[in-house]
Amino acid sequence: MTNNDFQRDANYQGQRARIVVTVGLICLINIGLIAWQAHLDQINNDGILYVRAARLFAAGDWAGGRQLFFWFAYPLTLGGAMAATGLDAWPLALILNGTASTLTVLLILRCAWIARPQRATLIAAALLLFGNLWFNDLRATIVREHIYFLFMMSGFAFLLRDLQAPGIGAKLGFVGLTLLAAAFRIEALGFLALVATLRIAIETSSRGLRAAAIAALVLAPVAALSAIWAWGHSSNLQDLLAAPSARIEILRSEVLFPFESRKAPYAYAAMVGGLLTYGLVNAIGIATILSTVIAWRADPAVRRSPALYLASLYLTAGVAIYATQIYFNLVFDPRHGLILSLILTPVAAIGLTDLFGAAAQRRPLAARSVAGLVAALLLLGFAVGMRKYDSHAYRFTAGAWLAGNVATTARIASNSSQILFYGGFANTTPDLVVGLSAQKPDAALFDRWADYDVIVLELRESQLVLVQDLQARFGHAPVQTLRNSRGDAIVIFRTRL
Repeated sequence: MTNNDFQRDANYQGQRARIVVTVGLICLINIGLIAWQAHLDQINNDGILYVRAARLFAAGDWAGGRQLFFWFAYPLTLGGAMAATGLDAWPLALILNGTASTLTVLLILRCAWIARPQRATLIAAALLLFGNLWFNDLRATIVREHIYFLFMMSGFAFLLRDLQAPGIGAKLGFVGLTLLAAAFRIEALGFLALVATLRIAIETSSRGLRAAAIAALVLAPVAALSAIWAWGHSSNLQDLLAAPSARIEILRSEVLFPFESRKAPYAYAAMVGGLLTYGLVNAIGIATILSTVIAWRADPAVRRSPALYLASLYLTAGVAIYATQIYFNLVFDPRHGLILSLILTPVAAIGLTDLFGAAAQRRPLAARSVAGLVAALLLLGFAVGMRKYDSHAYRFTAGAWLAGNVATTARIASNSSQILFYGGFANTTPDLVVGLSAQKPDAALFDRWADYDVIVLELRESQLVLVQDLQARFGHAPVQTLRNSRGDAIVIFRTRL
């Protein structure tokens, strides 16, 4: 080898080492954030259900676990790990989710490297992830979405490889991993069917196959209705359509009556469209959207890139899937659409790299202004997504007090699942949760409380006037009062002293 060959080899080895160190540091930061949030945060309501179901599965109570949580793949996974290791489902869930979250970050970095193999792209992808409000919010939360994201991103990575070097192995990897994702969230089946069909319709050279794919896409709404009907165990299609039909009738008879009643279906469609648009923008994030648009506009190579093409297929499928969901439920949680944000991140990382590069070179004011806006949004997403108040810690203290001072056979009413979980008691009293969410709770809630031995209430500062009413009702002050830095309080009454 010549000196030049040695120099090139040394440069390659040095660059590779820097890439490995960069990826390793990003993953370590994510692990550190997981540990920090798990330390500060307490268990979420969904997590309580998962942990309880997992404990039932680990004990061999299959029927009980399924009854507690119908979509049982996640708690069953926890229960199996619990039976195998002897560890409790709660710490196991944190370990499993943390591992899945870090592997998801690693997959996104790999896809970003494929989109543009530069160290700056990896750093930009990390900035987008760490500035992603909902990714931060879920990081140490016990939810099934962590496993869902991992399998969905793995399927995306296989498809990306298939676009670069077509092969049956990559296609089977996409199908298999997306089917695994469907065990944790049913909409993965929609992504599997729609993304595959869209690829056939766009890429095939066979007219007959293209026509069949287009026909399948046209018939997709009918298939979706049939699938929802089957999963919902509805007796007929009319039952399935009852909820949206009732909402349309309210619009017709109460909101638009009398002059615009005939436009009620269009008004409902507008509601669905508005909720879908807001939900997707909220879930994907303005910073990711802006960075993706910048990448598309600034670099012709990006417009032709497999990463953007594939992300656009997932986005199209997501719009169809989530529009169907909103039509029937009028609900769209940001964590449902977060997968689209993660899929767009590799392309958005290219745009963010170019944007910050232009701003660093003091390019036009518009570029610097947009760069400042994106930076502010990322900082806000990190700060808000990572916020953890000491206001939650007093729930653990209240649970510990219950465990040490109240018999396990006591009848307890509470509006906090977390407090009872920490104390080792059964679930909350549903009517208290609903009634006490209002600023002026229904006084009828108090009438049945004499049937309980202990009353445990978490009250916002604006609701503390209820304490005086309860003292008058029970004839004594709370046996325990805990406060947090925001002025909220947990009050514990014994109905009989």
